[in-house]
Amino acid sequence: MTLRTYLEVANTGNYALLGNGTEEQRKKAWQDIIKESGKHSGDMHFDHHFDLVKNYGLLLADYTVIKSALSQLLLKPDQENVDYLRSRGYVIETVPIENYYVSIQNAITKSSNLISKLNSAFKDLTKGNEEEKDSAPANIGQLVASLNFALGGNYGTVGMLLSEYNEYKKIVKAKQRKSNGRD
Repeated sequence: MTLRTYLEVANTGNYALLGNGTEEQRKKAWQDIIKESGKHSGDMHFDHHFDLVKNYGLLLADYTVIKSALSQLLLKPDQENVDYLRSRGYVIETVPIENYYVSIQNAITKSSNLISKLNSAFKDLTKGNEEEKDSAPANIGQLVASLNFALGGNYGTVGMLLSEYNEYKKIVKAKQRKSNGRD
């Protein structure tokens, strides 16, 4: 794959540039390309981003299940939901009935804390996306120019392959480490 195609797909999200197949197949192919590129370039942005997405998804699922269980309990007592919520740390009193509704209300209030966790996870997720956008070159020309500047020559071309770019990126990182006195 050429670096130009890689950057165009990354900037536009146009997976059709990846070739034939369904939209899902092209999205999967794109994820595989990013993951493989991260392995070869030495940066694991994909894994970090995937972890953030997974964390957000788990929190959202947790929130949805807990709110659903609490809503069902407001309508009608259900021992399975009571047991589930108790296993998650919520105090649900089943007798007397007055305490039951008070404990459900308290559990609803406590579950609102999940919204803070969701907001925090979402900020982490979008922060990572913004940092990548800010550090990424706007187009292939900028990328090639910055690469040539960093390497002190005319190495990169507009038609370079992604694999070539990843190798150049390793060279740049090694030069930066040497100049910082880490090697």
